[in-house]
Amino acid sequence: MGVGGLTPDASIIEAIRSAVPDDVTVLAMVRPRDGLFDYDAAEIRRMAQSIRDLAKAGAHGVVFGVVRDGMLDLIAMEILMDTSHSSGVQVTMHRAFDALSTPENHIASLTELGVQRILTSGAPWGSAASASNNLGTLIEYLGKSPEGIEWVIGGGVDHENAPHIMDSLRGTYSLHAYSSVLSDYSVRSDHRASADQVVNPDLVRQLRHIIEARTPGAH
Repeated sequence: MGVGGLTPDASIIEAIRSAVPDDVTVLAMVRPRDGLFDYDAAEIRRMAQSIRDLAKAGAHGVVFGVVRDGMLDLIAMEILMDTSHSSGVQVTMHRAFDALSTPENHIASLTELGVQRILTSGAPWGSAASASNNLGTLIEYLGKSPEGIEWVIGGGVDHENAPHIMDSLRGTYSLHAYSSVLSDYSVRSDHRASADQVVNPDLVRQLRHIIEARTPGAH
């Protein structure tokens, strides 16, 4: 996680599935290396195999994105989407979406590909700005969103700014937190954490309570 998340071993997904209730959706990152999201043919083949392995291990969905020169790499995305569909798993476009030159222009393409969720902070990839600083952009994204797309709002989301974020947004969305629920919330300006930090369950409960209090029927 110190590099923003990489593909986990399938055994980790198996362990998670055995530890959580059946109604908890388990999504697995498919990212073979750190850096930009412009993968070559060998990396795409490796990602496709990872999708199959993670699905077999019990993942309900996978999280990936392929971007080249600021544009969605449609050929690579189609290969990975086909693999995901044949493996029976959902697909989330991760923050590679924020690496697109004009993210709003690719929402329709992602929908046509069959992506169910899009993870974004509303800020360009690599920016230190948090989701709470980019609510105008996030509101625009949700306003352009076709039916069926869930927006996953991430990037510095914590118990302090979550209420304002939730009060500002309308539409289908969820919140994503990682660095803000670590045992020591002292991360770098890009919201990445050091590799040896662990999740603080009390901070998770605190954030969950805030979300449930503002979401009728949440559990």
